Amino acid sequence: MIASDECFLFLDQGGQRWPCGSGDVIGRAGTVAQDVLRPVEVLSRRHLQIDKRGAAWYVTALAGARNATFIDGQPMERGVPYPLLGVKSVQVDTFQFYLGTANGMQTQIWSKPPDVHSQIFTPSAAPQPVWPVREGGLQDDSPGFVLEDETRGEALPPGFAVDGLPGAMVETDERLHVLCANAGARKLLGEEVAGRDFDTWTAERTRVRNFLLSLQEGTQGGPLVAAFDLPGGRHDLELHASRFGGGLLISLRDATAERDRVRDMVVTAETLARQSETLAEFSLSQAFQEGDVAKSLTLLTHHAAGAMGCRRVSVWLKQDPVDTASQKIVCQVAYDTEEAAASGVETDLAYCPMFFDRLKGAEPWAMTEEDSPVMGLLQQIQFAAAGTGQLLCVPLQQAENFYGVLCFERAPGEGTGWTREDRQFALCLASYGVLALQTSERREAVARLEAAQKHMNAELEEANRYVRRILPDPVESGPITSEWHMEPSEALGGDAFGYHWVGDLFVMYVLDVVGHGTGMALLSISVLNSVRARLLMGEAAMADPARVLAELNAAFPMENQNNMLFSMWYGVFDRRTRQLTYSSAGHPPALLLHGDCAEGAEDYTALGTEGPSVGAMEGVEFLNGHTTVDLGAKLYIYSDGAFEIPLSGGREWTFDEYVAVIRSTRYMSGGETAYLRKRIGSLCIKPRFPDDFTIVRFTFEE
Repeated sequence: MIASDECFLFLDQGGQRWPCGSGDVIGRAGTVAQDVLRPVEVLSRRHLQIDKRGAAWYVTALAGARNATFIDGQPMERGVPYPLLGVKSVQVDTFQFYLGTANGMQTQIWSKPPDVHSQIFTPSAAPQPVWPVREGGLQDDSPGFVLEDETRGEALPPGFAVDGLPGAMVETDERLHVLCANAGARKLLGEEVAGRDFDTWTAERTRVRNFLLSLQEGTQGGPLVAAFDLPGGRHDLELHASRFGGGLLISLRDATAERDRVRDMVVTAETLARQSETLAEFSLSQAFQEGDVAKSLTLLTHHAAGAMGCRRVSVWLKQDPVDTASQKIVCQVAYDTEEAAASGVETDLAYCPMFFDRLKGAEPWAMTEEDSPVMGLLQQIQFAAAGTGQLLCVPLQQAENFYGVLCFERAPGEGTGWTREDRQFALCLASYGVLALQTSERREAVARLEAAQKHMNAELEEANRYVRRILPDPVESGPITSEWHMEPSEALGGDAFGYHWVGDLFVMYVLDVVGHGTGMALLSISVLNSVRARLLMGEAAMADPARVLAELNAAFPMENQNNMLFSMWYGVFDRRTRQLTYSSAGHPPALLLHGDCAEGAEDYTALGTEGPSVGAMEGVEFLNGHTTVDLGAKLYIYSDGAFEIPLSGGREWTFDEYVAVIRSTRYMSGGETAYLRKRIGSLCIKPRFPDDFTIVRFTFEE
């Protein structure tokens, strides 16, 4: 302790203090703490002035101070000096600081600044000032201190030093005998404070005494939170204390509400953690993942009972999920921690609409307690168990789909009612229950769909085998050899072809129904069978390609074929004259690679005629074309899916590029169609051809 007659300025700036001399100015352009006060905009440039008159210190709000200034909560009149006794709180707008004097007293100096952010004094966390003490320390027989000048010889009342401090403050001697207390402390401890031992209020006397008596001279300690038996009941008080010559100054703060709040937060956090763990365990369970409703709901009730502290949890599902008007429900699963619970009980929501209609509200839950008429009715209709003290229900519902009710029951005396956290967790459990039900529905739907798909695939595969059975086999020897490659873009395609000897005539044709799929495949088979039926009519019925196309056009109008039509190329080779007669109906031309051609002459001919697709319009007259086929020539007939393919770079393959690839097979002696499939497939950027792919090669050997 050192003697001092200075005035000190204390700021909430890391516990700093600045000595003030007579005539010093406090402000943004003042003479004290300039670096700290300069950015404080609510202060004027010259706001306050400190003066010493005799042994007394005064503070004056200057005439140029633009904002109102308060000292210990009272407004200061500009130009009027206010005496500084003890520690004074000064506030300008939102900026607060302290002015303290040590006139004729001893002022305690700590080895480090006090913690100005502690809540020793007020909940607003006012900075902790350097506490003034009386000359010669706080003695039992000398409770006052003496001021010089005007106040010399006047003994101030006991507790004057603590009365000037905010918060709840108690002054004791070194034996913890209370000397005085300010108004805040008396409000906590009671009016009869002086003369009692401080530790008589606490239920933890040893702990409190050890804390206070262990403090060394000139040091402070805290916080210490201990239980005190006060006039208003047991409270937790937070203590900060400082030891000075001959006594202690103790700051008190009621931490009961904070303790209760922390305790509630801990309980809530533990509850939420337990509930989160429950949801995680349920969502990761094998039964939930697999959509096993029975096991999922059983697991749900077991987990819910533990997490919610319930005696009984039950799941009630609609008896008839399809009938939206029916409100009958059946207890699907029930778990009781005290006795065996029976499932299969039936009831009706209509028996107690005043309760169950709440499940349709903005806050979809319904609650009731024992001895209420609603509880009695719910027990009567066998929805609630006998002896239930509290009941909570939430709906099992997704949008407009109502599945049932999830019910939670507690025994009498368990819990303090259903908290909002309980209700929210119940809704979470209900949503998981709905997910389990929907997962089961989806799995059943997927199983039905897979079964139907499997059956359909089997039928498509059978249809595909049928199509391939009616297609001709490759011919490896004879006057005309042939091979082919056909690849539908889907399970069934709309392409078909055929070739047959009819006497001395060799008939060849290929058709392409617009589109692909089952309907197109059925039409192509019908056309194929129609052409094959003409074989029985002899050469006359097969020899004229234009006539054949005209008769097919009349037989298959698109109006009668679900608006489907098809393109076709039809040709007849007469080996007696080596003449090939052909006709086209909206189909790409056949490509004839000549067997022998002069140097510089065109080595191929495109064989096609003008004409619309078959079935597009009635009464069409198709045209015939004629050419002579030499020995060794190759003829390719195909569908447009063989060359209409997407390439890299976003462009389509051109017909001329396709012809060039066909011409490259001139000197191959077999395997042309397999080669073409591989070559063209390597150019296509898609894994499958976008349209049915069909190529047939004929070689005229004789």
